[in-house]
Parts: sequence; structure tokens; C-alpha cells
Amino acid sequence: MKTSTPFIRKPHRTPGGFFSLAGLLAALAVGAPLPAAEVSWTSLGPQKTVVEAVVTNPKNPSVLYAAVKGGGISRSADGGKTWSSLAPGIRLGEVHALVIHPATPSTMYAGTSTGLFKSTDEGKTWNRLEKGITSPTITALAIDPQAPETLYVGTWGDGVFLSKDAGASWSQPAQSLTRGFLYALAVDPYNSRRVFAGTDGGAFLSEDGGQSWRPMASELADSTVQAVAFDPKQAGTIWLAANKWVPGSGYKGTVYKSTDGGKSWSATSAGLPDGRIRALAVSPQNPSVLYAGLESKGVFQSADAGASWIAANTGLTSTDIYALTTHPEGATRLYAGTAGGVFAMTGAP
Repeated sequence: MKTSTPFIRKPHRTPGGFFSLAGLLAALAVGAPLPAAEVSWTSLGPQKTVVEAVVTNPKNPSVLYAAVKGGGISRSADGGKTWSSLAPGIRLGEVHALVIHPATPSTMYAGTSTGLFKSTDEGKTWNRLEKGITSPTITALAIDPQAPETLYVGTWGDGVFLSKDAGASWSQPAQSLTRGFLYALAVDPYNSRRVFAGTDGGAFLSEDGGQSWRPMASELADSTVQAVAFDPKQAGTIWLAANKWVPGSGYKGTVYKSTDGGKSWSATSAGLPDGRIRALAVSPQNPSVLYAGLESKGVFQSADAGASWIAANTGLTSTDIYALTTHPEGATRLYAGTAGGVFAMTGAP
């Protein structure tokens, strides 16, 4: 895009290679293209189709699982170089969510358009978990990292269900979320009694392990909250991705940050374009580095805990983002599930 100014001061780079906030604001002031983060993406497959979820084995970063639209689940044991198709028992259902047992990664759960499924053999075989779940469509999953036999499922229209026995049976407590469309569920890694839910009617918090819920942040009540992320090194720091429908313009996405465990929130979205934010991820090594995945706009990166954002789309040939996931130990530390398969970022801090 051309500008009316013949000279723009080159934005200052920090030792980590990121543009400063001052440089970003200078570019915005003259209408220049936003600077791009010094990262690049590589396409991994498994197919050039929609991947709604991508997860990594917590004990082996070379093992990836991808929820492939119309094709069940695919697995890679070599970091995405090759893939094999899994889950013949759920191939006909669209897979919306995947979680892996943190201590026993051969056990995993899949939320689909035809119900909830569990595998105990790395996805080779699956069994449907039905006892107590009244909704056929599972759109969000969370597992308690401190007590992995405790799980939460979010449904399309029937709220949240809770299991205390690794999925064998499910209940919906009297004061649970009993309606609404669930987009995200996340257990606080510092206090697993605290569970966050993102819905089409804002964000909700349970402080008693899913027994009861209360709405958070009245300013989010008319927004769809699609992602929740935690600071891996600082308790109480949380980010939410909220999308508000603007008639005539479409969705306007905003990242909100809390540093007091969700009591108060502030918008932290300078540099993000308008559009729906579907995913958030935080660097395990440097929690000041965040990533936001947008519908049709690609991935944006922040180097200052969300205060400012720049595009990070070099090599990303599919910019319709559905999921982002990180791995703390692998050489590749960020993966994106897109409308064109799985991509891996190189150069991620």
C-alpha cells in the first residue's frame, strides 16, 4: 500500500527481533503497512482441509493430532512430516475439540458432532461416552491437570457437563451452566477449582470445580468469547478473546487481559485488525509473547503481553485460523490449525 509520506523512520528492533510499540504507532500514524514478525510458517498437512483442533503429546513433541474436517483425526509421529488417519469410529462426525491426558498421553478425548469419544491407545480405537450427557454436539473440552480424572465438556446449546471418573459418567450440577453455546473451556493451571468458560453470551467462571458459575466482566456479556489463555509463569494473569457482532461490519475481535485472576479486565488489542479471533496461545518460554489466530486474517504476534500486535503470516498460505497450540519442549513450539491444514511456525520465541 502506498503512503503519502516519502520517508518513514525505520522501527527500532529489540534484541529479540521485535518491533517496538513506538515503531508500530508511527507506522499506523502514516498509514503504512503493519510490520511483520520475524517468523515463518511451513505447511505440514495432513490434508488441505479445515483443521479445527491440533494438539501435541505432552511427553513427546514429535507426536501431533489434528481434527480434520470430514476425515476424523489424523496422527503424526514425526513432527508432521507424515500422517496417518485414525478414529474410524468417529469418521462420520465433525471433530471440534481434542484433549490429551497430561500424565498418560495414550489417553485422549474427542468432542464431535455425534458425541464424546475416548481412546486409551493413542487414537487407534475409540469408545463413545454417553452416560449423563444429553447433548449430541460437543464443542469444547477441558481436563483438570492436577486431577485428570476430572473433565469438563461444553456443548452446543446445553451448557457444561462434569465428570469425576475419567468420563465414565457425567452430570450437570443444579447451578451449572445449563444453556448457551460453548466455545472454550479452560482449567486454571494454578488452581484447578477455577474453570473458565467462553460462550456466545460472554465469559463465565466457576470457583468450585464446575458446581456453580457466575458471569465475568459485564462488558463481555454481548460478546462471543472463543479463547482463554493463561500466563505459564504468573498466577492470575489471563487473556480472553472476545468477538462482538457489529451490524454492517461483521465481528470485531478484542483481546482482554486480567492480572487479578479475572476480577477486572482491560482491552489490549493495539494493532489487531477487525475480525473474529478464534484462538490464543502464550509462549511457554516467554509469557510476554502471545499469538492470536483470526478468521481470514492469519496469526498476529505480541511481544509485550498483548499491548501491541504485529502480523506473523510469512509462509502462511491459509490465513483462516481455527486453532493454535504450543509445546514447551519441541523444536517447533507453535502449530496452527487452519482451513488449509496444519502449519508449524519456525522462529517462535
